[in-house]
Amino acid sequence: MKKKNLGEQVQCFTNGQEALERLQTVLNGDRPDLIFLDLNMPILDGWEFLDAAQSRIQDAKIRVAILSSSISKDDHDKAKKYPCVNCFLNKPLNTDELLSSLKSRP
Repeated sequence: MKKKNLGEQVQCFTNGQEALERLQTVLNGDRPDLIFLDLNMPILDGWEFLDAAQSRIQDAKIRVAILSSSISKDDHDKAKKYPCVNCFLNKPLNTDELLSSLKSRP
């Protein structure tokens, strides 16, 4: 993201719990425009993160891009049930695919 100048500030978290805690603190101030979400994280996985944060994410109009190595149709279908999820991208990340996916959904 930094190399492609796709964000002014990029923060990374090693597990879903850290990301959830940070999200709770930033929603009162600067909010992220986009969350890249890996489904396979320790402590709190991507689905658990979405379940815990989806109403806050929707209220703040934050876009979520799931970035996963999963090719499971079930995972793709489950992601569609979350209104805050803008796209489901497979690793490795392709910048053109990312930009196209984010432009196609509000």
